[in-house]
Amino acid sequence: MELPFQHTIRFTNEGAIGLSDLGQTLIAHEIAFSLLPKILERIFPGLIVNRFAYELALLSRNSPAQEEFIGKLFVNVQETVEEYIKSLADRVGFDFMKTHSHGLSLVVIAMFLIGGLWAWSRLNPATPANVHVQGDNNVVVNLTAESLGITGDDLRVIFDDALSAHQKRQLERASANVFAPSKSEIGATVEVPGVYRVSPETAAAIPTPEMLEDADPLEEYETINDAQINVRATNLDDREHGWAGLIKISGRIWRVRILWPSDVPLDFVKRMSDDSPIVADVIIIYRPNRTGEFVPKIASVQRVHSPGT
Repeated sequence: MELPFQHTIRFTNEGAIGLSDLGQTLIAHEIAFSLLPKILERIFPGLIVNRFAYELALLSRNSPAQEEFIGKLFVNVQETVEEYIKSLADRVGFDFMKTHSHGLSLVVIAMFLIGGLWAWSRLNPATPANVHVQGDNNVVVNLTAESLGITGDDLRVIFDDALSAHQKRQLERASANVFAPSKSEIGATVEVPGVYRVSPETAAAIPTPEMLEDADPLEEYETINDAQINVRATNLDDREHGWAGLIKISGRIWRVRILWPSDVPLDFVKRMSDDSPIVADVIIIYRPNRTGEFVPKIASVQRVHSPGT
């Protein structure tokens, strides 16, 4: 089964947007798109997103600057829940997704607004939520939820539960980058044509990437249980620096340095190979790359499940 995808975002700035800012908005969308399957699978229990194929169909930096993405999500439902399949076909939200190519665009703009609210609240913990940021959130979340056949409160819980702490930070930074171009002009904002126009006050209030960079630590951590890692040796006798691995995180394969616990015998470590992936509980250490995005760098192995030691 295929779900059509079309998402257009327009920046109302009167002047051209800088190439670096535009590049960051593209990276922000890539992050949001990588998280979208997790959100959809929580909205529609039993739904499995097998693949999300999308492409940039239009890019313009002159006024009004605009980015247009098109694509498809390839999905199915679990074969063991036949009754759910029947009810799923009748669900208002799923039917809306199948028949409206901009339906997923609602979810994306809701993601950016929720990420912006999270960022604002994290930087202002002792202050009530900004009235403009909160107001746009309420409108878009409720509008999106109604289209999906759920309540706004349900959708907020889904966003909160579906994403790990690290993924929430990713979404916060993505939101900051999407709204950053609007801050160069008074009254500028972001809109999804025909879907929703964010108020200029909200665009101005959402924290800048620099504000988040100042507030964030130089490292972030995420625990992943039962991770499958293809191990590669670069120096068999160096437990701390001589091992790397390939691990799948949020649908993407990353090459990371492997740190082995002291109770794993070095002889066991040396038996690891590309042909024999291990399953282990790990702590992923994220560090910022040159664009400021936090990416996996180190996998600190806590416990090896298979092959056994």
